[in-house]
Amino acid sequence: MNFRILILFVLFFLGVNAQENKFSKPNYKRINKLTSKKKSDLYFPKLMKRYLESDCYMTLEEKRFLYYGFVFRKNYKPYTASKYRPVINKLLRKPKLSKIDLKELLRQTDLHLYHHPFDVEILRVRVYVYKQLRDKINIAKSRNQIKIIKDVLMSSGNGKTKNTAFHVINIKHEYELLKMLGYQQLGRRKSINKFEYLKIKPNKDHIGGLYFNLIQSAKSLNNKIKSKSGKI
Repeated sequence: MNFRILILFVLFFLGVNAQENKFSKPNYKRINKLTSKKKSDLYFPKLMKRYLESDCYMTLEEKRFLYYGFVFRKNYKPYTASKYRPVINKLLRKPKLSKIDLKELLRQTDLHLYHHPFDVEILRVRVYVYKQLRDKINIAKSRNQIKIIKDVLMSSGNGKTKNTAFHVINIKHEYELLKMLGYQQLGRRKSINKFEYLKIKPNKDHIGGLYFNLIQSAKSLNNKIKSKSGKI
């Protein structure tokens, strides 16, 4: 009897421990190496092609290498404004959208996503447009792309401490993840070196706030500043 209890205790401990460690920090050095190899299954263009096709069979590893591998691409510019966003916003402000407007929204969001493929807000716009057009297939595809991003972020940490901060490659993803988790921001964000801390309103999980690791976007900003100062 005691032996059975011991076995159950060990199994319970292993189960709890596995749940607590189901997230891990991205290994940027390994990600850069494998996403740059043409013969690798994790070669970035291959992964991006599957993402754009909304491949629902992508593994978590493939999703992580895709999302974090984007920081090593030339078009990774998290602080560069999109020239398509004003047009998108103007269309969305219309009281009623015609079919021509909806088609134009799809065209403009396509152009925007070419430069910012993981913009969740714009992906949500596409879900809205496809709903208006009653296009169930593309609704599912856009939702799956949002899920891919959420899966990656949730796999990178739990946000409870700096050491277990969520790793995001764009500051916008902090707020998108809050929405996904059902939380609301309380007050201004607090920057602490490469981290940001967002206080959240009282919630059923009794979480006061979440930490986010912004090391890659910080590096991009520093490189941008250095590049500008070098031209002066």
